[in-house]
Amino acid sequence: MLPPEIVVSRSRSQIPALDPALKERARLRIAECVELFRRHGVPLRMPSVSFDLRGATAGVAMPARNHIRLNAVLLAENVAEFLEQTVGHEVAHLAVAAAYGLSAPAHGRQWKQMMALLGLPAERCHSYDVSNAVAGRRYRYACACDTPH
Repeated sequence: MLPPEIVVSRSRSQIPALDPALKERARLRIAECVELFRRHGVPLRMPSVSFDLRGATAGVAMPARNHIRLNAVLLAENVAEFLEQTVGHEVAHLAVAAAYGLSAPAHGRQWKQMMALLGLPAERCHSYDVSNAVAGRRYRYACACDTPH
């Protein structure tokens, strides 16, 4: 069974449309990770997933909701590494919560063990180019000198 996609009602105008086949590949990868953890005795339920994360963050696990949020821009630009490492990273967070509870450290010993079960390096941060994922907002500030900053 694949994880259901949750569509969030936030303003989606800034979130690019993601190829449905790529969403399916992400959902298959999540299911693959969940199944591997289950085979190792981790009582992990299939999480829901959304592709609405924006900015420089690649993914966020929400263990209390058994949900994963993924960044559509970074997924589309880094398909192979994102599916392998980022999706695995986020599912490992859910596995830690399922096995040890919600108070387990985010990137502690248990999370590193879960990453090892997936055969992945326990890296906390990604190194993706985020220039297309981060909205380059600039604000003009005018002070008493009349020179815009």
